Amino acid sequence: MQVSTAVAVITTTVVAIGAALSVTMSGDRTSQIDNFQQIVFLRQIEHGQNTIFGGCPLERELVVERSGRVRINWYVQSSIIHGCARAINPTADQIGEKEWREPKIASIELALSRSKINQLVGQLNRLSWAIEWSDPENLRSAHAIGCAAADWSPLTPDRQLWVVKSDTLAETLAADEDEVEATAACIAKESSNAAMLDDAFAPFAPLLPDKYELRPEVASRLDRER
Repeated sequence: MQVSTAVAVITTTVVAIGAALSVTMSGDRTSQIDNFQQIVFLRQIEHGQNTIFGGCPLERELVVERSGRVRINWYVQSSIIHGCARAINPTADQIGEKEWREPKIASIELALSRSKINQLVGQLNRLSWAIEWSDPENLRSAHAIGCAAADWSPLTPDRQLWVVKSDTLAETLAADEDEVEATAACIAKESSNAAMLDDAFAPFAPLLPDKYELRPEVASRLDRER
């Protein structure tokens, strides 16, 4: 899969997150996320099972709705230039929602209580990032406060957080040491953000699925050890 295709797909997914929401909030420009509509957290998960899932990590996707509904999906990934991306069909004429979801190997759903939601929001509000709410179509990944983006960074960061407040307001945080300028202070801030993200979602989000289904046509796209 070409880099341009992967970027287009990721961008389309971000836009879809905002477009799927019908509630329009007021023009809140604060750095707090209390009145979120949806939170999406993507995490690259090392699996240690290269003969099954290939050399790329799994992508774990958490989608938290304000109602407390949580969906957790796991996707296999394949190698592309500058990293890994979901193992979609590289010969597909177009990439839509169906193609983007095809590499999913496991999924679970659960519900969080209001107190658990408040606890999650409280932890995320302690992250080091200056939120600048913008249109989902024009999102740029934020980084730790005071840290500029690196000249070169991986296509898919280790951790990426999307917070959607409405169909017109969203922001995204990339937490990855390779995403920022290589100073000790910025690397420490990125590491701190990564740890806080993991701690916030760990109580209800397992790293790996208990069971999975890997379809043969998807498995054929993986860089598996023989």
